[in-house]
Amino acid sequence: TLPADDSGRVRAQIAAAGKILDETTDDDGALTLRAELLVEDAARFVPLAPLPEEMRPAAE
Repeated sequence: TLPADDSGRVRAQIAAAGKILDETTDDDGALTLRAELLVEDAARFVPLAPLPEEMRPAAE
């Protein structure tokens, strides 16, 4: 699901990387897409979760 203010740009990037199968918009203008993407392409559109506290010192 993409917020209304950013959906156009990100939708275009997703469409260029794969195939959009379905899209819906909610009352606030947020866009929900279902798309076929390669794993490496899909990873570009998923926000990274923060590292758990116990792993951060090792990553730094």
